[in-house]
Amino acid sequence: MGEEKTFDYLKKLNANISQYPKSNLVTSNLVRGEVAESIGFTHAYITEKEKGNPIEYVIPEGKVGYALGGTSIVKNARNLDNAKLFADFVLTKEIQELPWREHHLYQLPSVVGAEVSPLMPNVKQLDFVEYDFDKFGSSEEGKHLINKWVEDVKLGDKLVK
Repeated sequence: MGEEKTFDYLKKLNANISQYPKSNLVTSNLVRGEVAESIGFTHAYITEKEKGNPIEYVIPEGKVGYALGGTSIVKNARNLDNAKLFADFVLTKEIQELPWREHHLYQLPSVVGAEVSPLMPNVKQLDFVEYDFDKFGSSEEGKHLINKWVEDVKLGDKLVK
């Protein structure tokens, strides 16, 4: 789609957005009836539906976005050996499945071979966006896109220049 077309779309979408909540407020505001629709991660809607809340989620046709979580070791960590052990631990099949098996949290595991909750959509049927992680993972590009979104979309005409 390209950056300019994307921002043109986001400006039009913004006219229908009443609030930009953070993290779990996306589904909390929906459940409380503060909004009629919200845009968020599938796993959060599945959790709310499982709690008995009368909500549904829809995955749009076309390319589907996603976010990657990760684990890392802090440079010059005081206890590097244990940090490595912890990183290896969280990347085991058992620990990757633990959130959905034990805690009703439905993020997709990032380890090949880990089972996905049967409540999640079949990811093999989704057409994921192909990101250029070198470009869009850079701090400079992230700052540029966030600043552009804040100035052009969220604040838009309200911004005093």
